[in-house]
Amino acid sequence: MTTTFMDSDFLHADKIEQARPSDFTGVLEAAKTFKAGLTGGFRAKANLQEAFTTADFPKLLAPALGIEALDLFRAHTPEWQGIVDTAGVPDFTEKPYVGLHDLDEFDDVAQGEEYKGAPLTETGYKIQVGKTGRAIGLTWELNLSRNWSTLAKLPQRLASAARRTEDAKVFGCLIDPRGGPSKTLFTGPSAPTRLPLTYDNLLTALGALRLRKGEDGQLIDVDRFTLVVHPALKTAAEAILNITEVQTTQGGTATKTGNGVRASIASLVAPRALAKYDTANKAETTWYLLPEPGSTTPAIAKVSLDGHEEPDLRVSNTQGLRAGGGGPIDPMQGSFKDDTIWYRGRHVTGGAALMPYAVYASQGS
Repeated sequence: MTTTFMDSDFLHADKIEQARPSDFTGVLEAAKTFKAGLTGGFRAKANLQEAFTTADFPKLLAPALGIEALDLFRAHTPEWQGIVDTAGVPDFTEKPYVGLHDLDEFDDVAQGEEYKGAPLTETGYKIQVGKTGRAIGLTWELNLSRNWSTLAKLPQRLASAARRTEDAKVFGCLIDPRGGPSKTLFTGPSAPTRLPLTYDNLLTALGALRLRKGEDGQLIDVDRFTLVVHPALKTAAEAILNITEVQTTQGGTATKTGNGVRASIASLVAPRALAKYDTANKAETTWYLLPEPGSTTPAIAKVSLDGHEEPDLRVSNTQGLRAGGGGPIDPMQGSFKDDTIWYRGRHVTGGAALMPYAVYASQGS
Protein backbone atom coordinates (compact mmCIF):
# COMPACT_ATOMS: atom_id res chain seq x y z
CA MET A 1 0.00 0.00 0.00
CA THR A 2 1.26 3.45 -0.89
CA THR A 3 -1.41 5.54 0.80
CA THR A 4 -0.34 7.32 3.99
CA PHE A 5 -2.79 7.09 6.87
CA MET A 6 -5.44 9.78 6.42
CA ASP A 7 -3.37 11.78 3.96
CA SER A 8 -4.37 15.36 3.21
CA ASP A 9 -6.75 14.47 0.39
CA PHE A 10 -8.11 11.13 1.57
CA LEU A 11 -11.60 12.62 1.84
CA HIS A 12 -11.50 14.20 -1.60
CA ALA A 13 -14.74 13.72 -3.52
CA ASP A 14 -13.19 11.65 -6.29
CA LYS A 15 -11.95 9.12 -3.75
CA ILE A 16 -15.11 8.51 -1.79
CA GLU A 17 -17.85 9.07 -4.41
CA GLN A 18 -21.16 7.81 -3.00
CA ALA A 19 -19.53 7.16 0.40
CA ARG A 20 -19.16 10.93 0.94
CA PRO A 21 -20.91 11.74 4.24
CA SER A 22 -23.47 14.51 4.49
CA ASP A 23 -21.43 16.34 7.12
CA PHE A 24 -18.30 16.43 4.98
CA THR A 25 -16.66 19.31 6.84
CA GLY A 26 -17.21 17.72 10.25
CA VAL A 27 -15.81 14.36 9.15
CA LEU A 28 -12.77 16.04 7.61
CA GLU A 29 -12.07 17.97 10.82
CA ALA A 30 -12.47 14.80 12.90
CA ALA A 31 -9.97 13.02 10.66
CA LYS A 32 -7.47 15.85 11.01
CA THR A 33 -7.87 15.93 14.79
CA PHE A 34 -7.40 12.16 15.03
CA LYS A 35 -4.28 12.14 12.86
CA ALA A 36 -2.77 15.09 14.71
CA GLY A 37 -3.35 13.33 18.03
CA LEU A 38 -1.53 10.25 16.76
CA THR A 39 1.49 12.04 15.32
CA GLY A 40 1.64 15.40 17.08
CA GLY A 41 2.87 16.65 20.42
CA PHE A 42 1.32 17.01 23.85
CA ARG A 43 -1.21 19.66 22.85
CA ALA A 44 -2.47 17.64 19.86
CA LYS A 45 -2.86 14.55 22.04
CA ALA A 46 -4.73 16.56 24.65
CA ASN A 47 -7.04 17.94 21.97
CA LEU A 48 -7.78 14.41 20.77
CA GLN A 49 -8.48 13.20 24.29
CA GLU A 50 -10.89 16.07 24.82
CA ALA A 51 -12.54 15.44 21.44
CA PHE A 52 -13.38 11.87 22.42
CA THR A 53 -15.38 13.19 25.39
CA THR A 54 -17.74 15.10 23.10
CA ALA A 55 -20.90 13.65 21.59
CA ASP A 56 -20.14 14.55 17.96
CA PHE A 57 -16.48 13.58 17.49
CA PRO A 58 -16.84 9.75 17.71
CA LYS A 59 -19.81 9.86 15.34
CA LEU A 60 -17.80 11.86 12.82
CA LEU A 61 -14.67 9.71 13.18
CA ALA A 62 -16.51 6.46 12.36
CA PRO A 63 -17.25 7.41 8.70
CA ALA A 64 -13.72 8.83 8.38
CA LEU A 65 -12.29 5.42 9.31
CA GLY A 66 -14.61 3.77 6.80
CA ILE A 67 -13.49 6.09 4.02
CA GLU A 68 -9.85 5.50 4.96
CA ALA A 69 -10.43 1.73 4.67
CA LEU A 70 -11.95 2.23 1.21
CA ASP A 71 -9.02 4.40 0.12
CA LEU A 72 -6.52 1.81 1.33
CA PHE A 73 -8.49 -0.96 -0.38
CA ARG A 74 -8.15 0.85 -3.70
CA ALA A 75 -4.42 1.38 -3.13
CA HIS A 76 -3.82 -2.30 -2.32
CA THR A 77 -2.98 -4.25 -5.50
CA PRO A 78 -4.48 -7.75 -5.21
CA GLU A 79 -2.40 -10.79 -6.14
CA TRP A 80 -4.99 -11.89 -8.73
CA GLN A 81 -4.67 -8.69 -10.77
CA GLY A 82 -3.00 -9.28 -14.11
CA ILE A 83 -3.59 -13.03 -13.88
CA VAL A 84 -7.34 -13.54 -14.31
CA ASP A 85 -10.34 -11.85 -15.90
CA THR A 86 -13.12 -10.02 -14.08
CA ALA A 87 -16.89 -10.42 -14.26
CA GLY A 88 -19.90 -8.87 -12.57
CA VAL A 89 -23.28 -10.26 -11.59
CA PRO A 90 -26.47 -8.40 -10.56
CA ASP A 91 -27.38 -10.64 -7.62
CA PHE A 92 -26.35 -13.67 -5.57
CA THR A 93 -27.85 -16.34 -7.83
CA GLU A 94 -25.60 -18.48 -9.99
CA LYS A 95 -25.35 -17.16 -13.55
CA PRO A 96 -24.07 -18.69 -16.79
CA TYR A 97 -20.92 -17.04 -18.08
CA VAL A 98 -21.54 -15.27 -21.39
CA GLY A 99 -18.56 -15.75 -23.68
CA LEU A 100 -17.23 -13.94 -26.73
CA HIS A 101 -15.82 -17.00 -28.45
CA ASP A 102 -18.67 -17.08 -31.01
CA LEU A 103 -18.05 -13.47 -32.12
CA ASP A 104 -15.77 -14.58 -34.92
CA GLU A 105 -16.59 -13.50 -38.48
CA PHE A 106 -18.94 -10.81 -39.77
CA ASP A 107 -21.83 -11.84 -42.04
CA ASP A 108 -22.08 -10.66 -45.61
CA VAL A 109 -24.57 -7.80 -45.94
CA ALA A 110 -26.17 -6.95 -49.30
CA GLN A 111 -26.96 -3.39 -50.36
CA GLY A 112 -29.92 -2.12 -48.34
CA GLU A 113 -30.07 -5.30 -46.27
CA GLU A 114 -30.36 -5.19 -42.49
CA TYR A 115 -27.41 -6.40 -40.47
CA LYS A 116 -27.96 -9.84 -39.04
CA GLY A 117 -28.01 -10.06 -35.27
CA ALA A 118 -27.37 -12.86 -32.81
CA PRO A 119 -27.18 -12.87 -29.01
CA LEU A 120 -23.96 -13.73 -27.27
CA THR A 121 -23.84 -17.37 -26.27
CA GLU A 122 -24.19 -18.55 -22.70
CA THR A 123 -21.47 -21.04 -21.89
CA GLY A 124 -21.85 -24.04 -19.63
CA TYR A 125 -19.69 -22.37 -17.00
CA LYS A 126 -21.20 -20.64 -13.97
CA ILE A 127 -20.23 -17.52 -12.03
CA GLN A 128 -21.46 -16.45 -8.62
CA VAL A 129 -20.59 -14.23 -5.68
CA GLY A 130 -20.94 -14.75 -1.96
CA LYS A 131 -21.01 -12.49 1.06
CA THR A 132 -17.95 -12.41 3.30
CA GLY A 133 -17.11 -10.35 6.34
CA ARG A 134 -15.62 -10.03 9.77
CA ALA A 135 -16.59 -8.16 12.93
CA ILE A 136 -13.80 -6.66 15.05
CA GLY A 137 -14.46 -5.65 18.62
CA LEU A 138 -12.64 -2.97 20.61
CA THR A 139 -13.28 -2.34 24.29
CA TRP A 140 -14.43 0.80 26.04
CA GLU A 141 -11.44 0.43 28.37
CA LEU A 142 -9.08 0.40 25.38
CA ASN A 143 -10.56 3.70 24.24
CA LEU A 144 -10.18 5.20 27.71
CA SER A 145 -6.53 4.11 27.83
CA ARG A 146 -5.86 6.34 24.80
CA ASN A 147 -4.55 3.40 22.79
CA TRP A 148 -5.65 5.13 19.62
CA SER A 149 -2.98 3.48 17.48
CA THR A 150 -5.01 0.27 17.56
CA LEU A 151 -8.00 2.13 16.17
CA ALA A 152 -5.77 3.76 13.56
CA LYS A 153 -4.65 0.35 12.27
CA LEU A 154 -8.23 -0.83 11.79
CA PRO A 155 -8.79 0.59 8.26
CA GLN A 156 -5.60 -1.01 6.94
CA ARG A 157 -6.46 -4.38 8.49
CA LEU A 158 -9.95 -4.30 6.98
CA ALA A 159 -8.68 -3.22 3.56
CA SER A 160 -6.02 -5.96 3.52
CA ALA A 161 -8.54 -8.55 4.67
CA ALA A 162 -10.92 -7.64 1.84
CA ARG A 163 -8.20 -7.94 -0.82
CA ARG A 164 -6.90 -11.21 0.63
CA THR A 165 -10.44 -12.56 0.55
CA GLU A 166 -10.53 -11.87 -3.19
CA ASP A 167 -7.19 -13.65 -3.57
CA ALA A 168 -8.47 -16.65 -1.62
CA LYS A 169 -11.53 -16.96 -3.86
CA VAL A 170 -9.55 -16.58 -7.09
CA PHE A 171 -6.60 -18.80 -6.23
CA GLY A 172 -9.05 -21.37 -4.93
CA CYS A 173 -9.98 -21.84 -8.60
CA LEU A 174 -6.34 -22.37 -9.59
CA ILE A 175 -5.25 -24.58 -6.70
CA ASP A 176 -6.92 -27.74 -5.40
CA PRO A 177 -7.97 -27.67 -1.71
CA ARG A 178 -5.44 -30.46 -1.08
CA GLY A 179 -2.70 -28.62 -2.95
CA GLY A 180 -1.50 -28.74 -6.52
CA PRO A 181 -3.30 -27.62 -9.68
CA SER A 182 -7.10 -27.60 -9.46
CA LYS A 183 -8.68 -30.87 -10.59
CA THR A 184 -11.67 -28.89 -11.84
CA LEU A 185 -9.75 -26.62 -14.19
CA PHE A 186 -6.82 -28.84 -15.12
CA THR A 187 -8.64 -31.85 -16.47
CA GLY A 188 -8.70 -33.92 -19.67
CA PRO A 189 -6.15 -32.57 -22.19
CA SER A 190 -5.26 -29.92 -19.60
CA ALA A 191 -4.32 -32.41 -16.88
CA PRO A 192 -1.03 -31.42 -15.18
CA THR A 193 2.23 -32.70 -16.61
CA ARG A 194 5.49 -33.37 -14.78
CA LEU A 195 7.87 -31.26 -16.84
CA PRO A 196 10.35 -29.02 -15.00
CA LEU A 197 10.35 -25.35 -15.99
CA THR A 198 12.97 -25.11 -18.75
CA TYR A 199 13.13 -23.28 -22.06
CA ASP A 200 12.46 -26.46 -24.06
CA ASN A 201 9.57 -27.54 -21.83
CA LEU A 202 7.99 -24.10 -21.99
CA LEU A 203 8.28 -24.23 -25.79
CA THR A 204 6.65 -27.69 -25.73
CA ALA A 205 3.80 -26.44 -23.54
CA LEU A 206 3.10 -23.48 -25.84
CA GLY A 207 3.12 -25.81 -28.84
CA ALA A 208 0.59 -28.10 -27.17
CA LEU A 209 -1.68 -25.15 -26.36
CA ARG A 210 -1.64 -24.02 -30.00
CA LEU A 211 -3.32 -27.33 -30.94
CA ARG A 212 -6.09 -27.16 -28.33
CA LYS A 213 -9.67 -26.71 -29.47
CA GLY A 214 -12.10 -24.43 -27.67
CA GLU A 215 -15.83 -24.17 -27.00
CA ASP A 216 -16.65 -23.87 -30.70
CA GLY A 217 -14.53 -26.82 -31.79
CA GLN A 218 -11.96 -24.55 -33.42
CA LEU A 219 -8.35 -24.01 -32.41
CA ILE A 220 -8.21 -21.68 -29.42
CA ASP A 221 -7.85 -18.00 -30.26
CA VAL A 222 -5.21 -17.11 -27.69
CA ASP A 223 -2.05 -15.36 -28.81
CA ARG A 224 -0.38 -14.64 -25.49
CA PHE A 225 -0.28 -16.28 -22.09
CA THR A 226 0.54 -15.39 -18.52
CA LEU A 227 3.29 -17.49 -16.98
CA VAL A 228 2.40 -18.03 -13.32
CA VAL A 229 5.08 -19.52 -11.08
CA HIS A 230 5.74 -20.11 -7.41
CA PRO A 231 8.02 -17.40 -5.96
CA ALA A 232 10.76 -20.03 -5.70
CA LEU A 233 10.73 -20.33 -9.53
CA LYS A 234 10.71 -16.61 -10.33
CA THR A 235 14.45 -16.27 -10.91
CA ALA A 236 14.57 -19.35 -13.16
CA ALA A 237 11.55 -18.12 -15.13
CA GLU A 238 13.11 -14.67 -15.61
CA ALA A 239 16.30 -16.28 -16.88
CA ILE A 240 14.33 -18.26 -19.48
CA LEU A 241 12.44 -15.22 -20.73
CA ASN A 242 15.65 -13.17 -20.87
CA ILE A 243 17.45 -15.62 -23.15
CA THR A 244 18.46 -13.72 -26.29
CA GLU A 245 19.91 -16.52 -28.42
CA VAL A 246 19.11 -20.22 -28.67
CA GLN A 247 21.25 -22.75 -30.51
CA THR A 248 19.66 -25.92 -31.88
CA THR A 249 21.18 -28.79 -33.79
CA GLN A 250 19.24 -30.81 -36.35
CA GLY A 251 20.74 -33.29 -38.81
CA GLY A 252 24.22 -32.23 -37.83
CA THR A 253 23.48 -28.58 -38.58
CA ALA A 254 23.64 -26.02 -35.77
CA THR A 255 21.23 -23.09 -36.00
CA LYS A 256 21.02 -19.97 -33.83
CA THR A 257 17.62 -18.38 -33.30
CA GLY A 258 16.02 -15.83 -31.02
CA ASN A 259 13.94 -16.61 -27.94
CA GLY A 260 10.99 -18.61 -29.27
CA VAL A 261 8.81 -18.31 -26.17
CA ARG A 262 9.16 -14.69 -25.14
CA ALA A 263 6.71 -13.30 -27.72
CA SER A 264 4.01 -15.68 -26.48
CA ILE A 265 4.37 -14.72 -22.81
CA ALA A 266 2.45 -11.54 -21.98
CA SER A 267 3.75 -11.40 -18.43
CA LEU A 268 5.48 -13.36 -15.71
CA VAL A 269 3.79 -13.41 -12.31
CA ALA A 270 5.06 -15.03 -9.10
CA PRO A 271 2.28 -14.36 -6.56
CA ARG A 272 2.93 -15.02 -2.90
CA ALA A 273 -0.56 -16.51 -2.82
CA LEU A 274 0.84 -19.67 -4.47
CA ALA A 275 3.15 -20.16 -1.52
CA LYS A 276 0.25 -19.51 0.86
CA TYR A 277 -2.45 -21.71 -0.68
CA ASP A 278 -0.54 -24.50 -2.44
CA THR A 279 0.44 -26.96 0.29
CA ALA A 280 1.51 -29.79 -2.03
CA ASN A 281 5.02 -31.20 -1.80
CA LYS A 282 5.76 -30.01 -5.34
CA ALA A 283 4.36 -26.52 -4.90
CA GLU A 284 7.75 -24.84 -5.38
CA THR A 285 8.30 -26.48 -8.78
CA THR A 286 4.74 -26.01 -10.10
CA TRP A 287 4.12 -23.59 -12.97
CA TYR A 288 1.12 -22.54 -15.03
CA LEU A 289 0.24 -21.00 -18.37
CA LEU A 290 -3.06 -19.10 -18.38
CA PRO A 291 -4.66 -17.02 -21.16
CA GLU A 292 -3.74 -13.35 -20.95
CA PRO A 293 -6.61 -11.43 -19.27
CA GLY A 294 -9.06 -10.22 -21.92
CA SER A 295 -8.84 -13.42 -23.94
CA THR A 296 -11.95 -14.87 -25.59
CA THR A 297 -11.14 -18.08 -23.70
CA PRO A 298 -10.80 -16.97 -20.06
CA ALA A 299 -9.72 -19.60 -17.56
CA ILE A 300 -10.55 -17.92 -14.24
CA ALA A 301 -12.62 -14.88 -13.30
CA LYS A 302 -12.74 -12.74 -10.21
CA VAL A 303 -16.46 -12.06 -9.76
CA SER A 304 -18.04 -9.02 -8.08
CA LEU A 305 -21.57 -7.87 -7.31
CA ASP A 306 -22.64 -4.94 -9.48
CA GLY A 307 -22.73 -1.78 -7.40
CA HIS A 308 -20.94 -3.45 -4.48
CA GLU A 309 -17.45 -3.97 -5.88
CA GLU A 310 -15.80 -2.48 -2.80
CA PRO A 311 -16.03 -3.38 0.90
CA ASP A 312 -18.45 -1.76 3.32
CA LEU A 313 -17.39 -0.74 6.85
CA ARG A 314 -19.86 0.01 9.63
CA VAL A 315 -19.80 0.56 13.36
CA SER A 316 -22.43 -1.10 15.54
CA ASN A 317 -25.12 1.14 17.06
CA THR A 318 -26.16 -0.89 20.12
CA GLN A 319 -25.40 1.52 22.93
CA GLY A 320 -28.98 1.79 24.20
CA LEU A 321 -30.38 4.91 25.91
CA ARG A 322 -29.53 6.45 29.28
CA ALA A 323 -32.28 6.09 31.85
CA GLY A 324 -32.23 9.81 32.56
CA GLY A 325 -32.46 10.76 28.88
CA GLY A 326 -29.90 12.99 27.23
CA GLY A 327 -30.17 11.84 23.63
CA PRO A 328 -28.28 9.21 21.61
CA ILE A 329 -25.08 7.67 22.96
CA ASP A 330 -22.11 7.58 20.60
CA PRO A 331 -20.64 4.17 19.62
CA MET A 332 -17.30 4.89 21.32
CA GLN A 333 -19.08 4.68 24.71
CA GLY A 334 -19.46 0.91 24.18
CA SER A 335 -22.42 -1.40 23.63
CA PHE A 336 -25.30 -1.85 26.02
CA LYS A 337 -24.40 -5.51 26.61
CA ASP A 338 -20.67 -5.53 27.34
CA ASP A 339 -19.13 -2.10 26.63
CA THR A 340 -17.51 -3.28 23.40
CA ILE A 341 -17.22 -1.19 20.23
CA TRP A 342 -17.77 -3.32 17.14
CA TYR A 343 -16.68 -2.56 13.59
CA ARG A 344 -17.86 -4.77 10.76
CA GLY A 345 -16.35 -5.19 7.32
CA ARG A 346 -18.43 -6.74 4.52
CA HIS A 347 -17.20 -7.71 1.06
CA VAL A 348 -19.16 -9.46 -1.68
CA THR A 349 -16.86 -11.34 -4.02
CA GLY A 350 -16.19 -14.68 -5.67
CA GLY A 351 -14.02 -16.68 -8.03
CA ALA A 352 -15.02 -18.86 -10.96
CA ALA A 353 -13.18 -21.57 -12.87
CA LEU A 354 -14.16 -21.19 -16.52
CA MET A 355 -12.82 -22.64 -19.76
CA PRO A 356 -10.09 -25.29 -19.38
CA TYR A 357 -9.06 -25.32 -23.04
CA ALA A 358 -6.22 -22.81 -22.94
CA VAL A 359 -4.57 -23.67 -19.63
CA TYR A 360 -1.44 -25.62 -18.87
CA ALA A 361 0.03 -26.77 -15.58
CA SER A 362 3.09 -28.75 -14.60
CA GLN A 363 4.18 -29.86 -11.17
CA GLY A 364 7.75 -29.89 -12.32
CA SER A 365 8.76 -33.51 -11.80
